[in-house]
Amino acid sequence: FISLLFFFFFFQAEDGIRDAQESRGLGDVYKRQLPALGTLYFFKDDLGVGPVGATSAIAIVNLPWTLKPIYGYISDNYPIYGMRRKPYIVGSMLFMCLMWLCMATFIHDKYSAIFCLIFANLGAAIANVCCEAITVELTCDLNYKQAALLQSYLWGSCAAGAFVGSAFGGFVLEAIGKRWMFGIMSFIPACSAISTILAPAETAISDEAKVATESFSAFATKIVAVLVESHVWRACIFLFIFFAVP
Repeated sequence: FISLLFFFFFFQAEDGIRDAQESRGLGDVYKRQLPALGTLYFFKDDLGVGPVGATSAIAIVNLPWTLKPIYGYISDNYPIYGMRRKPYIVGSMLFMCLMWLCMATFIHDKYSAIFCLIFANLGAAIANVCCEAITVELTCDLNYKQAALLQSYLWGSCAAGAFVGSAFGGFVLEAIGKRWMFGIMSFIPACSAISTILAPAETAISDEAKVATESFSAFATKIVAVLVESHVWRACIFLFIFFAVP
């Protein structure tokens, strides 16, 4: 549980690689500052990317976040050394660390930067899915009060990390520059990976669970069945319009 708190704290502190855009409100103000500022000015000042190019880049690097159900399917059905969460979290966090190190050192063109940010987002999305799954699994054996308390702690950890990222993002960018900020960003997922490694050992799945894998076609059928529900696709349309407008 403590490892989950550390993960969500560091994850929110570096959150923003997928949202280098104008804020919609207080939530975005405090959640999306630390790397977003550095990334935005890196594209604008160092790479000479105009507004159209920057907008297109943001849309492209966001794509891995649209495939979160697939990452959940993979982690559920393809365990690594009998574990469905920890190896994926550690691997994705270390992959994020590598991508930010590349951004901090030898990336000098927009296509390489987009490539690194896409895969940094991929690592972040995979880790996010696995940690959300752990949260759900932890609440299965809890009563309502305990589950609510767990959610409160996790959201409090997110808010604390987000506040740190927002409060110090602009100061760090001005004090040390974009490249060094990217270097700091490589340190944050490394901290998340370490906290995951130090967490209690994940319970290995049973032999029955190993053979009870779900085919991708069955998984896709379930997804489609949910999406065709009227209250689901209407909500999806609303959210699409909400996030599509300035």
